[in-house]
Formats: sequence, structure tokens, C-alpha cells
Amino acid sequence: MLMATYGHAATKLSAQARHILKQEQQKGTIQDPQTWLKDHDLSITLGEQLPQIGIMLAPVLAGPLGSLVMGTN
Repeated sequence: MLMATYGHAATKLSAQARHILKQEQQKGTIQDPQTWLKDHDLSITLGEQLPQIGIMLAPVLAGPLGSLVMGTN
């Protein structure tokens, strides 16, 4: 549930930022939208979001991984 909420919100915010940046680029106030997105942490490539995904999955994986480490099923 947390991943679905986070993913949707991140995608929506990134799309909105890209739309505004296109308008600003046409006006000439921003030269490179991709660089601006990265500088303001609004780029949502998989590599950049992997730490957040890992943190959200950690509680789900804790039980099975703990059992595996302890050698119990």
C-alpha cells in the first residue's frame, strides 16, 4: 500500500514538474530541464528511487530473511 501511494505521488509530481519545465524552457528561463529536475530531486528514474523502494520493502522482507538467517522455517 505504501509503495502504491509513494509511486503514484512521485510519478504525478514528476509529470507536473516536467510540464512546467517545458513551459519555462520555451520562455527561455531554464536551459536544461533534466538537469533542473535532478538538482531539485524531482527526477524519478529507477536507480534514483531504489533506496526508497528498499526502505519500503524492508519490513515485508524482515520476517522471511530473519527466518532464513536463523535457519528456521
